[in-house]
Amino acid sequence: MKAKALLFLIAGLSMTTISNAQPNYRVRVRNGVEYILPPASNLLFRKDSVPKDRFTYFYIVIQNLGGDYSAAVNSIRQAQSWHGSIDYFTTTSARIGERLHDAISGKGCQCNTCDGQTFKIGPLDPIGQSIFIQLNYRQLTLPGPAPRFDKLARDLLLALYSFETKAGNVCPGSITWPPGISQEIIEKIFELVPVPQASSLSRFAFTANNVESFVLLNPKIILKVDRQSLYTPKNPPEKWNYNLESQVLITFYKNDQGQIRQIPFLQLNTGMNDDPFPSNSLIKDDNYSALLTSSGDLQLSENTRWSHYIALYQNYMKRNSHASSRGVDDNARSEDKDAFIGNTMLLLNNNLAVLLTTPGDPSHVKATFASGAILNAGFSRTLMQPMIHITLNGTPTTVQLGSSLSMLSQHIPIGDSFTLYRLHQGKFKKIKYANPATLLLPGDKISF
Repeated sequence: MKAKALLFLIAGLSMTTISNAQPNYRVRVRNGVEYILPPASNLLFRKDSVPKDRFTYFYIVIQNLGGDYSAAVNSIRQAQSWHGSIDYFTTTSARIGERLHDAISGKGCQCNTCDGQTFKIGPLDPIGQSIFIQLNYRQLTLPGPAPRFDKLARDLLLALYSFETKAGNVCPGSITWPPGISQEIIEKIFELVPVPQASSLSRFAFTANNVESFVLLNPKIILKVDRQSLYTPKNPPEKWNYNLESQVLITFYKNDQGQIRQIPFLQLNTGMNDDPFPSNSLIKDDNYSALLTSSGDLQLSENTRWSHYIALYQNYMKRNSHASSRGVDDNARSEDKDAFIGNTMLLLNNNLAVLLTTPGDPSHVKATFASGAILNAGFSRTLMQPMIHITLNGTPTTVQLGSSLSMLSQHIPIGDSFTLYRLHQGKFKKIKYANPATLLLPGDKISF
């Protein structure tokens, strides 16, 4: 069957689901877990804690991923989704099932990193320009302590990245996805399907524990950089302290080739005799993540613009900036060139697999400068915090990523009579039953 006719049938099926669904977001407890239910979706369980048949699978179709980055982002915004009981990768009994099964099989494409249990990905054309994603909610909602949706986000990112790079002969052909587009796809998926409240930030590959934290940055996330300088007081007993020198908000965006750009950006003239900064000769090797640890690093050279992915990595368990390990043993301590001299660092890479799987591995991290030096070593410290834009009663403001309504209400008296709105398919939708634990996402609007 022709691709256009198939996609027309898919559109009709998704619209049928939408016509019978709620128009707003809802916060609901399902099977003991609090979920954010997007408009045009639901998630209901049987008495045995298994999703009802019609909620076994959630499906997403994204078309026209070829072309430049901006065009692909626009295609992702028009993604279609629905839910049902059919495994389209194995079932051919139903009319739409037979046609979808034919479309996503025998195309010469493979998903080498799909686990086959929680999700499957298949192309709808021989060159992978349009894709079909199927999520198995009977697997994703199994009881247990494992953060299944957090793992789903990372596994999905790696699988999509294999399509993006055609790794392992995935979808050979003339169409190549724009570099960096996998990040946009995973965010869209988490916008369209039910997600546990606690995993809302997984769309940014966010993880945090008592050792470290990690988040992929993008144009929706701002970076607040506080630069502090070391000074030595004249009078004891205080031997040293830090002064806040400056604060800057840095925003990121991507050009049509998917390369990272930032505002503000300073082109410093390196290599001059009076230049206090070392020469920047960033190693452009996808097996390593480039390390940036200060506002000087962030704004130093055009060479930092080669990457398609950027992450903020923070190591909590170091005693100070000069400790090279997380433990209390000083034997592993090294000089300033040690890659882990900064507790807070930006990591840039074209290779998403390296960035996601080994962010804290020094064998996969290289300092920005050929000498191994890092600008904040020895004379300054830099605190980097991921921030997001939200709107309060029509006034734009910024809050830290990971803020909840409860945290916001401690600073701003929003009261009990508030309304929270969130983007869905390009339009703001009310979130019914939002509560103090509801996490805020970029672009959210609050009226009170």
